[in-house]
Amino acid sequence: MVEIEKQGPVLRVNILHTRIDGDALLLGRIQEACPDGADLQQIEFDFKHVEYINSLGITDLVNVHRAFNEGHREVTLRLINVNRKVNAILELVDLSKIAEITLA
Repeated sequence: MVEIEKQGPVLRVNILHTRIDGDALLLGRIQEACPDGADLQQIEFDFKHVEYINSLGITDLVNVHRAFNEGHREVTLRLINVNRKVNAILELVDLSKIAEITLA
């Protein structure tokens, strides 16, 4: 489950699952909540509850990045409150190339 709130040019996505393993379907939920993301400048994911991420979850994040950075658009992805275990996985796949990551 995720909670999504738009505040001006920032979309805040609070991930309430302890796992991001492809079941969250982040891109679809974000597109439902913000169908016209033309004014978006940043998507912020709160990982406070996340204890585990696998390749499907990473693919979900990459798909969000691709969808909101097509053409001339530049939307910054931020992952906040990331625990060290999850960050170790994100470092392995070099996710910092597409997202700003802040540890809990």
